[in-house]
Amino acid sequence: MKKQIIILGLLIITLLTLSSCGVIVKAKARNYATIEKGAIPANFGENNSIVLFMTTGKKSYDKYLKSNIRKVYNGDYELVHKFDLNLEKYTDKSKYRFIFDFEKESYSYHSNNQTIYGQSALTGANNATGQVRRFAITDRTDDKKYVMKMTSGFWSKLQRMYLKNMEEVRAKNNGITLSK
Repeated sequence: MKKQIIILGLLIITLLTLSSCGVIVKAKARNYATIEKGAIPANFGENNSIVLFMTTGKKSYDKYLKSNIRKVYNGDYELVHKFDLNLEKYTDKSKYRFIFDFEKESYSYHSNNQTIYGQSALTGANNATGQVRRFAITDRTDDKKYVMKMTSGFWSKLQRMYLKNMEEVRAKNNGITLSK
């Protein structure tokens, strides 16, 4: 019984730690996904243009994208796979002015974790790479990219805050007052 209580306590502490990291990411992202930081065009959403949200065809990404859009973005949009972007339907750059997408960015790191790398961790032969998603809006009329300078392993929370800020700019540029 005592062992079960200890395990339950550790599980609760782990969940609280993970959720608090997500809160930190959202708070920081709110400040990075702005016009001032170069992540959103000042004229975003003017004339209610339709935003193209790029899908990957991978359920693991696309389901979070759809969910995040549904929760915080109220403008007109279409979900489009990169291959479909060349269809005649999307050639009107004034109608489909902005694209929301991401690029994968690789990074290198070094770990001393002997559990994962064994004895090589002590000799320094345990360099590894990882990837994060870097979100951006592309303005198709002037082919300019507005990149969010922040990345995180909590990419869905980062993405949602970016979309929320995009919605605020879109609403403001169309004279709509959002309720908080």
